[in-house]
Amino acid sequence: MSFRDFLLGKTLWLWVKCGIIYKLNIYSKFKIRNYIPMSRFIKFFHEIGIKDVPKVGGKNASLGEMYQKLTKQGIHVPNGFATTAEAYNYFLSGSGLKAGLQGVLKGLDTHNVTDLAKR
Repeated sequence: MSFRDFLLGKTLWLWVKCGIIYKLNIYSKFKIRNYIPMSRFIKFFHEIGIKDVPKVGGKNASLGEMYQKLTKQGIHVPNGFATTAEAYNYFLSGSGLKAGLQGVLKGLDTHNVTDLAKR
């Protein structure tokens, strides 16, 4: 099985407006397997600041900080959202990609350019 087939054949994830993420296994005729409140995986800029770097990364935390500070001063900053590190980890684990990526990266020698090119 190619890595592309591995990526495409596992799980279909649907993000819906009602605030729930549905995980559907393609081989189960689209039965809902579980659901997660979207608030765990999506944080709007008004909810995050520089203290949230571990949760949403540095760029998103900075955007949240700017949104919170500058909008109070009357400066228009476009609203937005960030996906959390928890969402990324949940996706990797739930889709089976984490094990596949670990297998690809196992024994990686970053100083061996030929090996890097093959991967």
